[in-house]
Parts: sequence; structure tokens; C-alpha cells
Amino acid sequence: MGASEISASVLTARLARVGGRVALRYVEDARAEAASDLRRLLMGGVVLALAMCFLLHMVAFAHGAALAGLVTLGIPLLYVLGGIAVLDLMVCLLALATGQLLITRPLLVRTRASLSQLTDLLTSDDL
Repeated sequence: MGASEISASVLTARLARVGGRVALRYVEDARAEAASDLRRLLMGGVVLALAMCFLLHMVAFAHGAALAGLVTLGIPLLYVLGGIAVLDLMVCLLALATGQLLITRPLLVRTRASLSQLTDLLTSDDL
């Protein structure tokens, strides 16, 4: 009886060590993925801010050129301003839809999949 108790305790200790290593691996993978996602989000924010600065200047110049050009063609000023406003609204709605798609992209996809597989393994009746 003593030998079987020792082997059971050794087996339990080994299983605990293996379980700890597996858990540590999941934690390390989750940290790496979270760091990667955070870098991606921060770099995306910086690039978008820079792009918005340039876009603001470009749009201002384009509005001025379009306004001057269309008014010199004889189109009434209010029609030109209305057309520019409608075009700006359409571009704004397109940008909002694109931003919504990018923001709602899920984070930690690989970690969630790994944890789902681990949960399935631990809760299966095959053990």
C-alpha cells in the first residue's frame, strides 16, 4: 500500500507541474498577443491622427479650389456650398462605417481559441 500511495503522490505532483507549465504557457501567449494587439492599436491611432492632419489641409484646399472654380463658372454660391456639404457628408458616413468595422475587430483571438480548446478538453467526458 505504501508504494502505491507514493506513486500516486508522485503522479499528482507531476500532473500539477505539467498543468502549471501549460497554464504558464497560456498566460505567456495571452500576454504576447495582448502586447501585439496594443501595439497595433496604438500605431493605428498615431497613423490615423497623422493622416487626419494631412487630410484636413487637403480638404480645405480642395474646398477652396472647388468653390472658386464652380462660382467662376456661374453656378450660384449656395448651390456650390450645398453640393460640397452633401459630398462631405457622404465621405464622413463612409469613414464612420470603415472606422466602426476596424474598431469592432476582436482582440485576443488566438488566446480565446486556445482557452476554448482547453476548456473543451477539461470538460470532456473522455478523460
